[in-house]
Amino acid sequence: MIGRRFLRAGCALAGRLGAGRLGLALLLACAAASAFAAQPTAPAGASDPWARLSGPEFDHFPPALRLPSDVVTSLAQTRHGVVWFGTFGGLVRFDGYRTQIYRGSPDTSAGGGSPPGKQGAGAPPPSYVLPDAYVRSLLYIDDGGLLIGTNAGGLVRFDMDANGFRAVPIAHRATAARIMALGPARDGGAWVLSDQGLDHYDPHAAAASPVADAGAGGVSPRLFAVLEDSRGALWLGGHPGLFRRGAGETAFTRVAAPVDDPILARALADDVWALYEDGQGRVWVGTGENGAFALDTTTGRPLTIKGLSGADGVAARHTVRAITEPEGPGGPLWLATDGVGILTLDADDRVGILAHSEMVSTSLAGDVVRAFLRDRSGNVWVGTQRGADRVEAGQRLVSTVQAAPPGGVGLADADVHALTTDARGRVWLGLGRGLVDVVDPADGTLRHVVLPGVDRGRDIYSLAVLPDGAVLAGGRGVTRIDPVTLAGTSSWIPALDGVVVLSLAAAPTPAGTAVLLGGYDGLYIRQPDGTLTHLVHDPADAESLPADQVNKILVVPPCADAPQGAVWLATSGGLAVADLAGMPRPRFHTLRRASQAGAIGGLPHNVVNDVVVDGAGNLWAGTYGGGVAVLTPAQMRDALAGRRGIAPLVVDETQGLANNAVSALAVDGDGSVWAAAAASLVKFNGPGFPPRVLGARDGVIVRAFNIKAATRGAGGEVLFGGMGGLTVMRPGMLRPSVPVGVLAVTALDVNHKAQPPGRLPPPGGTLTLGAGVKTIRLALSLLDFRAPHDTRYAYCLDGFDEDWVEVNGAQPQAVYTNLPQGEYIFRVRAWTDLPGLALSNRQEATAGFDPDAEPVARPGQNTADALSIPPMAELAFHIRVLPHWYEQAWFRLLLVFGLVALMACVLAIRTEAQMRRERALGRIVAARTRDLRAANTKLEQLASTDPLTGVLNRRRFFELARLECDRSRRYGRAFSVILFDLDHFKRINDTFGHLMGDEVLRAAVAVAAKACRTVDLLARFGGEEVMMLLPETDIAGAQVVAERIRTSLAEMEVAYDGRVAQVTASLGVAQWRSPDETLEDLLARADGALYQAKKGGRNRTVLAYNEVERAARMGWAIVPSGDPTGDEAAAALVADTPPLEPLARLAGLGDATLVDPYERETYDRPASSPDEDVPPEPKAASS
Repeated sequence: MIGRRFLRAGCALAGRLGAGRLGLALLLACAAASAFAAQPTAPAGASDPWARLSGPEFDHFPPALRLPSDVVTSLAQTRHGVVWFGTFGGLVRFDGYRTQIYRGSPDTSAGGGSPPGKQGAGAPPPSYVLPDAYVRSLLYIDDGGLLIGTNAGGLVRFDMDANGFRAVPIAHRATAARIMALGPARDGGAWVLSDQGLDHYDPHAAAASPVADAGAGGVSPRLFAVLEDSRGALWLGGHPGLFRRGAGETAFTRVAAPVDDPILARALADDVWALYEDGQGRVWVGTGENGAFALDTTTGRPLTIKGLSGADGVAARHTVRAITEPEGPGGPLWLATDGVGILTLDADDRVGILAHSEMVSTSLAGDVVRAFLRDRSGNVWVGTQRGADRVEAGQRLVSTVQAAPPGGVGLADADVHALTTDARGRVWLGLGRGLVDVVDPADGTLRHVVLPGVDRGRDIYSLAVLPDGAVLAGGRGVTRIDPVTLAGTSSWIPALDGVVVLSLAAAPTPAGTAVLLGGYDGLYIRQPDGTLTHLVHDPADAESLPADQVNKILVVPPCADAPQGAVWLATSGGLAVADLAGMPRPRFHTLRRASQAGAIGGLPHNVVNDVVVDGAGNLWAGTYGGGVAVLTPAQMRDALAGRRGIAPLVVDETQGLANNAVSALAVDGDGSVWAAAAASLVKFNGPGFPPRVLGARDGVIVRAFNIKAATRGAGGEVLFGGMGGLTVMRPGMLRPSVPVGVLAVTALDVNHKAQPPGRLPPPGGTLTLGAGVKTIRLALSLLDFRAPHDTRYAYCLDGFDEDWVEVNGAQPQAVYTNLPQGEYIFRVRAWTDLPGLALSNRQEATAGFDPDAEPVARPGQNTADALSIPPMAELAFHIRVLPHWYEQAWFRLLLVFGLVALMACVLAIRTEAQMRRERALGRIVAARTRDLRAANTKLEQLASTDPLTGVLNRRRFFELARLECDRSRRYGRAFSVILFDLDHFKRINDTFGHLMGDEVLRAAVAVAAKACRTVDLLARFGGEEVMMLLPETDIAGAQVVAERIRTSLAEMEVAYDGRVAQVTASLGVAQWRSPDETLEDLLARADGALYQAKKGGRNRTVLAYNEVERAARMGWAIVPSGDPTGDEAAAALVADTPPLEPLARLAGLGDATLVDPYERETYDRPASSPDEDVPPEPKAASS
C-alpha cells in the first residue's frame, strides 16, 4: 500500500513535572481510587543510536483509490479487521486493496432503528446513503454494529446484513443532532456526545437515552469529548472546561484548577477536545490552545509537561484532537494537533514532533491530524487533512535514515554510495555531491562534511580507515579526512586527481601502511614511501589483474599461508586473490566462470560486487547475476596457492535468494552474513541453511542498494546504503517467521451484485449460494495492511479445483463461474512475495518454521525442493451451492419413477413384437438348420473320406487313430495296425490305363473293408497304400486279418472295359507296444514291416513281432510268398531270416529304422480262423 517513513523534527525538550490541586470532589474521588500502574518502556534513543535519526515510516493511503474527501475525521476497525474512515465526503470501508464508499445525501434520511436481528416485516428498510456526508466520529461496539456520528444527520448504525444505515433514535431529542464524539461504555454500549448533550446507546434496544444536557442549564454550552475510565468515572470535555462524574454518582462536577498553577488554570479554562486514559491509569486532556496535560487518578495530582502543556508549548494555539499510545499501554504517547502534526512524548517526558515534509515521501501526510486508531495488528492509523496514513510505531527490525528536510535531522544527501566504521564506532557515509556524513552512536549525533578540492560536488564511492584513524574518501581522486576536526585534505594522491576511485583499502607492509585503490582503469598501490604502482589486466598474462574495474578490495590479516596477509579483489572479470608479499606487483589467481580459460575455480558470474569474510572464516562473494559464492577456509588457501579445481558453494534464487543480483555484503555482530539483493535484505546462516529474506513488509523501503555500500555498526547492527537513504538492520530483533495477520474475504459479488458485509463468510463458516448463481467473486486480503502489493495469495476450492491457483494483480480475488450444486471447502493462503522461491514450495510449509535454526539440506545440496516459507495466514470455510428445483431429490425420484414406467411400457410392447418375430424366425431357422446340418454332414463326409474309394482319408484316419491311441493308453488295451500296398500297381496303370488302376484300387479297398469290423478303421494312406487300425486286437489277430486280405486279393480278378487284371498285395502288421509309443512310431514300424514284405518278394505279410530275444534284436517274423496250401493259408509261417543290423546302426538306414522288433505283450484278441464269419463293412467317414 503506501510509502513509509516519517520525520522526527525538533529536538528533545527537558521534562518538568508540575503539581497542583484539583477541586475537592476530584481529590476525594482520586483518594478513594485504587492504584493502577504499568512500567513505561525505555526511550528508543537510550538503546538505539539510530532512533533519533530514523522513526516510523508512514504509509500513505493509495492515491489511485481516492477518498470521497481527503480530510479524514475518524477511524474504526470492525471485528473482521476491515478499517473504516470517516471523511468530510462520506464513509469509506478499506481492506488494503479496495475501497467501498458510502456517500451522504441531505435529502435522504436513514430508516428507523430496530434491534439487530429483529427487523420485522414492519420495520422500515435501511437507507443506502448516509443522512449527512460529514462523518465526525466512528465507533465499533461489541454487538457487531458500527455507529456513525454525522455532523447534521444525527446518529446512525450501519447494518452489516443489509449494507445500509438505520437511524438511532434518541428519546426526547431530535434525531438530526450534530454528533460531536462517540466513546465506548463499560457495559458494552456507547456514549454519544452531541450538541444536545450526553446520551447512552443500548445495543440491545438499538436506541439511545439521555444522560446529561448541554447548552443553557446543562453541563456545558457545548461538549466535545467523552471518556469512561477503567474505574467507571465518566469524563466530559466541553466549551469550556473538564467535567467528571464518579462511579455511582449522578451529577457531573467541573474539575477546578489550583490557584497557584496558572498553566493548568488556563488549560482547564480552555476548550477540551480530547480525552484518553493511558496504560498507567492517567487521564490525558487535550485542549484547544493550551496543549495537553494529565490527571493522575491514583494520586489525584495534575501533571503538566514542559513543552507540551501551556501557552508556550509546542501545541500552543493548536487544538489537540486525539491522543493514543502507538506501542500499546505504557508506551510513548502521541497527540494529534491541527497544525503541527503529531506530538510525541516518551517515558522521560521528552517531546518530539512528527511533521509533514515535501522532501520525505514517507513523512506524515499532513500536519492537521484529527484521529488515531491502533488496530489489532499493531498498526497506527492517522487521519489527516490530506488523507490517511498507516505507521508501525516503536523500535523496529529495519529502519531508514533519509535525507534531512530544511531544519530537520537526517542525511545530507539521500544517495549513500559508501560505508565504513572506524575504531571509535563512528559510521562514515560517502554520499553524493561531495558529501560525507559521520554518525556517532555514543551520543547519537550526525555531522556533515563537505569535501574540498577535486571531490567537491562529486559522488563519494569509497571510504577506508587508516591505522591513525584518518579516513580516506574516494571520488574523483582521494581526500584525507581528519578524524577529530573532520577537515578534509584534497588531492592526497595528486596523480589520481580526476580518477574515479571505486574502492579503497589499507594494507600493512614491513615498511608501513600501503593503500590499495581500485577504479575503472585498474588497481593502484601507494607504497608507504609514496611510490604509486598501477596494475591493469593483461589478456596474455593469466596471473595479471582479471579486469580493470575493481569494485571491492578486501585485505585479509596475515596467516601461515600468507605471513604478510592476502588481498582479495572483487572485479568485473572475476574474484582474484594475491599474496601481499608480492607487493608492489602481486600475482593474482582468479576464479571465473568455469567455461573460461585460466581460472583456478568456477564462479556463477564474472562480475563480483562485494566480498566479505564471515565469523567462521568463510569468504562470501556477491555477484551481479549469479547469487553468492562461498569459499571455505581450505578453498581460500587453495586459491592463494593457485591450486585449480576450486568449486565454491553457490546460493542463488533456486535456494531462496531474493535476487541473483547481489549488491552488497556485510557481517553482523554474530558473524552471520547479510546481503542486499534487489529491494530485499537477506540473512545467511551458513551452508545448508536457507536464506532469510526481508522485504517491504519488514520495513525495507529502499528499492535499490549501491554496490559494496555496507558495513557493521558498533552495536552489531548491519547498515546498507542505497539510492534513498541508509537502511539500518537490527539482527537482534529478528524473530522466526510465523503466521501473522487476519486473512479474510472482504467483499463478495454474486452474479455481479455486491453482497452486504454481514454475508461475508467467517473462518470455518458456510457461504450458501442459491440456485441459478452463475458467477461469484471473492475479494481476498491479509488484514495486517503491511506491504499488500508484496503479498501473494493462492486459493483452492476442494471438490472443484485440481490444484492451488495463484493470484496476481493489484486486487487479489477468486472468481468462479457455473459452480455445480454441492458442498465445497474454499481455502486461501497468503505469503510474502519472495522472488526466486516457488509458491508451490511454500504451500507445504508449516507454521513456526525458523530458517535461522533449521537447516533444510546438507552443504552443497540444492535446497529448492526442501526450502519452504510458512504462510503468514490461512483461511478456510464451506461453500454450499443449492440445487435448482429440477436438481432436487423429489424431482429426481419422480423422474426416475416416470422413466421406469415408460421403460416398462416400451419393454412390454417390444417384448410382444420380439416374440412374434422370434416365432417366425424360429420356423425359418429350423428349416435352415436342417438344410445346414445336411450340408455339414455332406461336407464332413467329403472332408473325411477319400473320393476314389469312399473310405477314410489320411487326415481323418489320424484324428480317429489318435483317439483310439489315447483310449488304449488310458485303459491299457492293445490295438494293431495293418499297412498294405498293391504290388506292381504302376504296371497295371501302364498296361491297362489309369481307369483300370482306379477300378483295381476300389476293388482292393472293398476286399479290405469286408475284413473289417465296425470298430476298425480303414483309410487310403496314399496312392495304392491302404492302412487299417484294429482296436482290441493283438498282433496275432491282426495277422489273421492281414492274411485274409492278402489271399482274397490274390484270388480276385478285376474286369473293366472288357479287360481283366489280377493284383497281389504286400502287408505290414504292427501292434502298439506300450503307452510311451506314439502313433507315428507305430505306423513307422508297420511301414517297416511292409518294406520287408516288398523286399522279401511281395504278396506276403510281415509282422513287426519279436518271439524271442534274438528275434527281437536281429530278425523279422516273415510269412513267405508262394502258392499256399490249405494249412498255410490258415496261418502265417514264422521263418528264420538272416540276421538284421542292430537298431543303433539302423538309425541312419532310411526305412529300416521304422522297424522295431520289440513286442513282448500278449493281448486278448484271439487268432482268427479261416472259417470265421466275415466282419461287417467298416465305417468310412466317421468312427
